[in-house]
Amino acid sequence: MKLMFFVWMAVGLCLCPPPSAAVSVEVAAKGVKSLQTKQIPDWDYSKEVFRSLKYFRCEEFNSPDVGRGCERMDWEFLYLLEQARERAQIPFVVSGGFRTKAHNAAVGGVTNSCHLYGYCADIRVSNASERYKIVEAAIYVGIPRIGVYSQHIHLCADPAKAQHILWMGEYKQKS
Repeated sequence: MKLMFFVWMAVGLCLCPPPSAAVSVEVAAKGVKSLQTKQIPDWDYSKEVFRSLKYFRCEEFNSPDVGRGCERMDWEFLYLLEQARERAQIPFVVSGGFRTKAHNAAVGGVTNSCHLYGYCADIRVSNASERYKIVEAAIYVGIPRIGVYSQHIHLCADPAKAQHILWMGEYKQKS
């Protein structure tokens, strides 16, 4: 992902600040079994990342049960999401971003959900045209994991999970 980041910088497609060693994502190698090694950027850096985004605000990615979950979002994923939004030319309404373990359990999320690590977002959809535009844009910018649900599109860039996949699913809220 870092190579794509620098390529974007070279051609002027990315609005992001250069990464610093203090906020680098520490994913050791291919086949990482746990995302617990991901270094979490400090709050000041997270605010700078969000200031550089044109289409998204920090609050959109907060877990409902904590005030500052957005600092847990992966900044490389956020820039992919920003590029997808630019390409789609429709609003992306974030219905799910970072989740705490408690909130993830409350909504029936899987135990290894990428929401726990800030590698994904759910984008609300209301019709087939929006669904198509979001999926096409996500594929175009290189978001490697896409789940198509009746009321949202799950966009994910979790490096520890299978890449280049698209799936259809039903939203099952825990009762």
